[in-house]
Amino acid sequence: MDADRIEDLLATLTETARRADFAALAELAEGISAALAAPGPHPTVERAERLRAAAARAAALLNAARDGILAGRTRAAEIRRALDGTATYDPAGNRAVLASAGAALRRT
Repeated sequence: MDADRIEDLLATLTETARRADFAALAELAEGISAALAAPGPHPTVERAERLRAAAARAAALLNAARDGILAGRTRAAEIRRALDGTATYDPAGNRAVLASAGAALRRT
């Protein structure tokens, strides 16, 4: 295990996630996996604890980023549905749009 490399990669991962550079995150994940598999001495208990804490912070940041992306996608879908208007069905089963804000809200 290359503890120095892992520590550097975790710091880079944190900065990359803060910049929302999602393409670079995939490469960093591969680098961390390779550093974990690299031959070398095991870190001391203290160093292993620092690595664990850094990994936990990075995981929390990535989870928060994921949650933010999912919330944004949900909100965008809600806005798209609102632009389409509210629909109902008459007694015969025909769909009718009651109102649409789409024309008023769309850019021209």
